[in-house]
Formats: sequence, structure tokens, C-alpha cells
Amino acid sequence: MTQSQFATSFDGARIAYRVYGQGQPSIFLSNGIGCNQAFVGRIIQALATRYRVVIWDYRGHVDSEKPKDPRDLTVDWCIKDMRAVAAAAGLEEIVLCGFSMGVQISLEYFKRHPENVRGFIALLGTYEYPLKSLFYMGRLGEPLVKTVLRLVKLRPSIFQRVWRLGLSGPWTFLAARYFVLNRKAASKSDFDNWRIHLAQFDFQSFLQLAVYLGSHSAEQILPLLNMPCLIVAGEKDNFTPVRVIRKMYEKIAGSEWFSVPEGTHGGLFEFPELINPRVLEFMQKHF
Repeated sequence: MTQSQFATSFDGARIAYRVYGQGQPSIFLSNGIGCNQAFVGRIIQALATRYRVVIWDYRGHVDSEKPKDPRDLTVDWCIKDMRAVAAAAGLEEIVLCGFSMGVQISLEYFKRHPENVRGFIALLGTYEYPLKSLFYMGRLGEPLVKTVLRLVKLRPSIFQRVWRLGLSGPWTFLAARYFVLNRKAASKSDFDNWRIHLAQFDFQSFLQLAVYLGSHSAEQILPLLNMPCLIVAGEKDNFTPVRVIRKMYEKIAGSEWFSVPEGTHGGLFEFPELINPRVLEFMQKHF
């Protein structure tokens, strides 16, 4: 991973970003909640052979400054931080690209700052209410996470230790292979790269951001995306089920669709040989 640079956000916080490759337009990549580059590293490498890719870190993620209060890690603050990175990195014409949570963030960014956006790539993420589609929980998802958050606020240090313990053993990958990832295609090294980062993450901040995302919808933005758009889905994704992502595709006129038959939420490191060429094809076709 290349060395981070830093933008100064509206409140003085240092927001980290990294730049790969050269070429226009720049691809402005927003990651998933609790993620480092384990999921998106391979697609960054592929895109950087022809384009400039800028990936940035949410507060408390990787090299960005931690939020002073978990309640500050809102969608609104994410967009303000993203705007600071765009200015610091000198981004002009951009293609917004989001993985998982980054799809919602990218859409919200377009809503507020559409002037330089030339395209949109959605990677394994939904456009609204992710806690409803997570493991097909429906209406139970948001109240369940809110209840856990209330409990964590009562004893944050205890729950933080439980969080770290739960993510520290070999059982984590075994469980992920059973419930989340493709058992044959998932790489333990990629997963462990992410798991180690997540284990150090502030559990309360993670839940608080999840609650904010759970009440956020970008549905009203989708008809406004009059530009090249590519929607990528994994047909075995239990985090953002293909039926939910399909709705986004149907609501964006003229968008392109690509699904990975055995892909899960880890599809970017499970099947890079399928996804990376398709995303590059999209970029070369339109830009």
C-alpha cells in the first residue's frame, strides 16, 4: 500500500487518502464500513494501469483521524471529508466508485457535488437502508443494531474487548467462509488483512455509522444519474443481495449490469479475474 497523504477537513481533522496511477478522469473510490484496502486492493491495481485512482479513508479507518465522538461519524461528515480530499488531491473530472457502504456515500456525494462527476461504478453495494438487506433481516435489522448500540454505550470497554476477541482467532475465517464468503475462492490472507484492521476498530463507532447508514436512502438520486454507470453484484452476496442491487440498476436509465455467479460480498478478492476486466472495459468504453 502506497503512503497516505492527508487533507484537512472542515473541523481540522486529518483525512487520509492514497493515489495510484495516472490518467483522466480520476476514479474517486469510497470503501466499505470498517474496511482497509483488503477488499479493493486488486481492483485498484487493475484500474491504476490506465487511470488515476484516489481512495480515501473514513474517520477512524486506516490512517484517518479517529472521531472525537462516535456520533460525529455521520453520512454528512463523510461527504464533507470526501470534499476536502477532492480539493487536496486536485480532482477535476471524476468517476465515482463505491464498494459496499461506499455506494451510498458516492451517491450522496453526487447529490451535493454533481458538477465534475462523469460516471459512477457501484461495487457490491446498495443505495439505501443496508440493515434491511443485511442477511435478509428486513425490518428487524435496524432496531436490532440500535439495541446493540445502546448496550455497547453502557459498557463500551467490555464490548470492545469482546469485539477484539471475536475477531482474533482462526474461527473467524471459518465462520466467514460458512456465512459470508465463497468457500472455494476466498483467500485467507486477504481476509486476515481486513480482520486485523477491523479488530482494532472502535466497535461503538462501527455501530453508530451502521445506524446512520441504515436510515439513509439515495433512491431519489438514481434517476439523476444521466451518465455512464456500471452496477456490479455478487449472486451469493448475503450483505447486499443481488435482488436489492438489481433494483438500483433498474432505476438508473441506461446503466450497465454485471453479476458474478458465485460472488459474495468478498467478490472483489474472490473473482478479480472476472470483475476487473469488466470494470476496465466499462472505463475504456466511455472514457
